[in-house]
Amino acid sequence: MVVSGDRGGRRRRGRRRGGAALVVGGLVLVAGCGQQDAGARADVLRVAYQQFGGTSPVDDWFADVAAQLEEEHPDVDVELMPVVAGGNDYFTKLNLMRGSSRTAPDVVLQDSFQINSDIEAGYLLPLDDRLAGWEDWPQFAGSEGATTGRDGSVYGVSMGTDTRALYYNRDLLEQAGVEVPWEPATWEEVLDGARAVRDAGLTSPDGSEVIPFNIYGGSSVGEVTSMQSVQMLLAGTGDELYDDESERWVTSSDGFRDTLGFLDTVYSEDLGPSLSLALDPQAQYAVAGTLIPAERVAIALDGSWQVENWREGGTSAWPGWTDTLGVAPMPTQDGEEPGAVSLSGGFALAVSAGAPDPDLAFDFLTTAGDYENSLAYYLAAQQISVRADVSEDPRYAEQNPTISAFSELVEVTRFRPAYQEYPRISNEISTTAESVITGERTPEEAMADYGEAVTQIVGEEAVVRAEDLPPDDGGGGAAPAREEEGS
Repeated sequence: MVVSGDRGGRRRRGRRRGGAALVVGGLVLVAGCGQQDAGARADVLRVAYQQFGGTSPVDDWFADVAAQLEEEHPDVDVELMPVVAGGNDYFTKLNLMRGSSRTAPDVVLQDSFQINSDIEAGYLLPLDDRLAGWEDWPQFAGSEGATTGRDGSVYGVSMGTDTRALYYNRDLLEQAGVEVPWEPATWEEVLDGARAVRDAGLTSPDGSEVIPFNIYGGSSVGEVTSMQSVQMLLAGTGDELYDDESERWVTSSDGFRDTLGFLDTVYSEDLGPSLSLALDPQAQYAVAGTLIPAERVAIALDGSWQVENWREGGTSAWPGWTDTLGVAPMPTQDGEEPGAVSLSGGFALAVSAGAPDPDLAFDFLTTAGDYENSLAYYLAAQQISVRADVSEDPRYAEQNPTISAFSELVEVTRFRPAYQEYPRISNEISTTAESVITGERTPEEAMADYGEAVTQIVGEEAVVRAEDLPPDDGGGGAAPAREEEGS
C-alpha cells in the first residue's frame, strides 16, 4: 500500500511507480515525469479522503480497509491520498486533482452536499446496477437519499450521518448560576444562558476568559457557518432555504431575518468568540481541538462527530470530557413543535467516472461498507450509523455516551437542498452571516444582499420571497423533518 502526502508511506512488493499525487501545503504536486504506463495505472487504486491535520483513527481505518482489499486482490496496490484541508479547501483541492489523469482519484470520500454538483460536472459514476447486486445494500435502506442525484441514480454509499446540538460545560454553567442539566426551550433561553456566563466573568483553568457561546459566523469556514449556524437557526423558524413545492430558492423571509438577528445579538452583546477567532479559517479546529478541552467555551453549537477529538487516541484527548460536557438539543425559535431542530450531513464513498477499473473501485466500497468495517468507521469518525444491523450492535452504543442524545435528533433532523447550485448559494450564506457579525450590515441589509446574490446565481425564475408563497408553504412554526436529495 502506498500512502501519499507528507506522512510518506510504504510500498508493497517493492513496486516502483511515478506519478503519485502529493498534497502538501495546499498544493497538488505531481512526482515523476513522462507518460504514465496504462498497464501500471490499472493495478493501482487511488483513494482520496479529507484529512484534518495529523493522523487520526480515520487514517488508520482507511489503511486497514486498503490492506484488506490488497489481500483480496494481490496484484493491486491501494494508494491512499489524504487531502490535508479544511472546509471548502477540500473540494477545491479535490477538483484540482481530478483535472489530470496522473492525479485523479478512483474512489473519493465525498461530502454529501457536493454530490449533485459533482454529478453535473461528470465526476461520479452511477452505481445502481452494482448496488443491486450487493447483498449488504438493503442494510443501508433510507440512506440512499443522501447520495441520489436529480436523475434518480445512486452515486455513493453513505458512511454514516451526523446531527448537531448544543454542547455545554456543566461546571461553567453551574458557576454562572445556570441550572444543569441545561434544557433551553427557546432561542431566548439559549441567549440567557450565554448572558449568565458573560455576566459572571468566568475564566478557564488556564486563566483565559471564557467564551459564553460559540456559534460560527465567518465566511472563511464556509459550510460550517452556512450549515451549523444559519441553516440550523433557520430550521427552527418555520421558514425554508428552498421551497420544494415551487422548486425555488427563498430569497427573503421573516425566519432568515430573525436568524441573522440572532447572530447579530450574539456578537454585538459579546456573547460569542472574538472576531479574530470567528474570521479565522481554522476556527472550527481551534474551538473543538483546543478551546473546548481547555474549558474556555461554555456553550457551543456543533456536530456529533466532535467527540472524536476528545476520546482516548483522539487529536485532543481529554479524559474528563464525558463528565464535563452535556448535550442539549437546539430549540426552535419560540418553542414551536417539534421543540428541537437539527441538520444532518455526512460523507459517502463514491467511484470516479474516469476510474480505469470501476469494478475494482466498487470492491473498495463494498469492503469499506461491510458489517465490521462500517462499525469500525462509525467508531473512528464518530458518525451516526446508517447501517441497520450495525445500529443494534452493543459496541456501537457503548463507544460514546453522547451517541444516544445525538441519534435521537435524527427524528427531527433536516437536510440541505444539495442541488447543483447549492455550493455557490452556501458560500453566499456564510458571506451574509459574516457581514452581520462584523457589523458591516444590519440583518435586513444583509438579507437583501443575499437575495440579490442568489438571484444572480439561479435567475429570477428560480427565486421566491416567503411572503409570496401560499400560506401552507410560507411559515407557521418550525417545519417538520423531511428528506431532501442530499444531506
